[in-house]
Amino acid sequence: MHQVFLEGEIVNLRPYTFADRDKVIQLRNSGRGQYFLNQGFASTIETQIEWEKGYFARENDFYWIIECKETKDIIGTTALYDITSDKAEKGRLIVDEDKSLRKPYVLEAELLIIKYAFEKLKIHQLITRTKLDNEKMKSINKRFGFIKTGECKVNREVYEIFNLEGYHPDSLLKYQSLVIKWSKREEKK
Repeated sequence: MHQVFLEGEIVNLRPYTFADRDKVIQLRNSGRGQYFLNQGFASTIETQIEWEKGYFARENDFYWIIECKETKDIIGTTALYDITSDKAEKGRLIVDEDKSLRKPYVLEAELLIIKYAFEKLKIHQLITRTKLDNEKMKSINKRFGFIKTGECKVNREVYEIFNLEGYHPDSLLKYQSLVIKWSKREEKK
């Protein structure tokens, strides 16, 4: 189940491999990575190996590397997990802030996950938890049609819970068009 590759216009979501370990540790240990993941410790080779053991043992979890399609640079990571026959959760998003601000990489990564979850896995509900002060992700979630359904605490931090049900591919067309325009812009340079 871990070997699903999702191809986009400007990013690819490729399955996590052991070769990505050092870059993921670096992303997780960045100030923003630790803050938004609510990670109260520094990631190390040992903690990453321990995480990998659990990840590769699970059958209901995808962890992707967000990769710039043109340069193959790693921009971040994202995931779809706790997958059942009718629902899943998206999250674990970490991005390299310097690279991610150049183009709508995160926007396309989110589009790819949503489409995959609803169109390929045929789920009916997609859940995401967003830290209370993560305004960028809350804005993206709302644009995609996610509705706030509650709050929860993770390690004493408040997260808002958002759900997307009743998925309609047409609702994402304007965002897909934006990504396509960015990919065409790159071709002209």
